[in-house]
Amino acid sequence: MKYWHINFEDENYWIEVNEYQVVLRQIVDSQHGRIQLSCFEDCLAEGRFDPLDMDGSVTEISELLFEERWESETQKHEHNWLKQKFLYTIGREIDGKILYFYPQGCIVKIGDAIGCIYALDNHCAIGDTIKCVIQGYDDKNMWIILSQE
Repeated sequence: MKYWHINFEDENYWIEVNEYQVVLRQIVDSQHGRIQLSCFEDCLAEGRFDPLDMDGSVTEISELLFEERWESETQKHEHNWLKQKFLYTIGREIDGKILYFYPQGCIVKIGDAIGCIYALDNHCAIGDTIKCVIQGYDDKNMWIILSQE
């Protein structure tokens, strides 16, 4: 993994990029102080990341620096995440609505939580409702891990 900080027009971006130059996690700090996390909002950079194609100041940063920033921002949601893990128990069947697709899988809205299905069994589109089974938890992204029935 590689980690980058980009400052462009008074906005800051912290991104995690895998060996295929695909962005997996992203933090956006807008000029108005609004923080967006890719684990909660569809704000993940698309396509392959090439730092040479970026405008603004682009700096490679350490994994530790990225993780500290990620933890600082996600920690604000820790209480809600613990509540969701209690409510959405493993093995529970639930309906979910497809929100968007990420490199990690299909991101699904289930009640007041966000879930991820790593692999879909059939062709689905954004906005479709699908039946899911809760398989586990992704604590780093605060996602409920789902599979299709």
